[in-house]
Amino acid sequence: MEYTTHTKVAIEQMVTTGAFMTTQGNQQVNTMAIAWGSIGFLLGKPVFTAMIRQYRYTYELLRKSGEFTISIPEDKDMASKVYYCGKHSGREVNKIEACQLPLQDARSIATPIIPCHGVHFECKVLVTQPMTTPLWDSSLQQEHEIEGDPYIYIIGEICSTYRL
Repeated sequence: MEYTTHTKVAIEQMVTTGAFMTTQGNQQVNTMAIAWGSIGFLLGKPVFTAMIRQYRYTYELLRKSGEFTISIPEDKDMASKVYYCGKHSGREVNKIEACQLPLQDARSIATPIIPCHGVHFECKVLVTQPMTTPLWDSSLQQEHEIEGDPYIYIIGEICSTYRL
């Protein structure tokens, strides 16, 4: 029951404010904005699915850690910080510092959450799959495919979910 309640709130908030996807590697934490994601079940496990471009810094760190957190703020004032994190690369700027985002230890994995008022998911990567031309519907190819920088489909098992 609790999973269903958190999921409903998360979906509603993700549509309006976006979300932070946070991971770490090389002893550095990075976050990015995501507006696309889905919550469901795969092989009997609750999962969060997101897509990241192959050459994004977050993906580089995610490959090292094998885990990520999703923080979906309910406070609309956080939307500008989510937007900033979507427009800047962690290779060029420390987005955590630039947005004055606090970090908090996660409950079940090593990657921290951004402790905003909202829903949080802690996930361990189960599947990474490049989204190449044969997998895209032709109507989506023109709009979303960038030659040499495909989206990577990330499916993570939800190890913990809660609201702060």
